[in-house]
Amino acid sequence: AELPRWLERIGQQQAILIPGGYPKLDTQIESSKKFRRGKFDPQHPITIVYAPTMTYHGNENGCSLRIYGMRIVQTVLLENQLRFRPHPVSFKGKDAQFVQKIIAHNTANLNFSLDKSENYSKSYSTSDVMITDLSGTGFTFAFGFERPVIFIDRGLQGTGIQFSSRERI
Repeated sequence: AELPRWLERIGQQQAILIPGGYPKLDTQIESSKKFRRGKFDPQHPITIVYAPTMTYHGNENGCSLRIYGMRIVQTVLLENQLRFRPHPVSFKGKDAQFVQKIIAHNTANLNFSLDKSENYSKSYSTSDVMITDLSGTGFTFAFGFERPVIFIDRGLQGTGIQFSSRERI
């Protein structure tokens, strides 16, 4: 549905599509198999990865970190394990104070862990569910690791797959 609109925008009538997959995602699916957990085991707590996107001018209404971050973390930790994986940019700038507050408040909880690694493969593939917001990482998690995603939606309006296909995941 997006391709015809894009072609119209750039003034093209048609395009040649080459069936090649999505190499980044294809590689992710293959490499995640070495970390992948088995089926859900009710004897073990669910592991949820919370991956909020970075906040910048123009997306403030789509981000969960500043307004809901602490409540999300605290609620998940009531009965589950939580991996906190903020966007790498969120460790600097205006989001840093919110990230640091969540870390400081929860670091003593044995069910809380912080993921600052450059590669999210191990963290994502050993998690059962993801909570995110506007971030495209929800699609990476859903497609690459075949796990469900809970999107925090604050009445977002926009175009593109991040808006139009969220409910399908």
